[in-house]
Amino acid sequence: MSDIRERLNALMIAKFDLEPGTLADDPTLESLDFDSLAIVQLAAAMEREFGVEVDDENLTEATTVSDIVELLGDRLSAAR
Repeated sequence: MSDIRERLNALMIAKFDLEPGTLADDPTLESLDFDSLAIVQLAAAMEREFGVEVDDENLTEATTVSDIVELLGDRLSAAR
């Protein structure tokens, strides 16, 4: 899962202009000030990066970035 976390962190840093340190303590999307538009954009970017469908509703249910990593891991495993 560390590969997924690294790819997700890189995606979030590049797409949303986040400082790398902001992702170190496993933040929530709320603490990163992601609004509903940013969540939709993140879902679309994750689909392009990882090649699996991620519904923005799933992202709003995720409590932390680690929860998103787990969601991606589950989706990637199911896609195999």
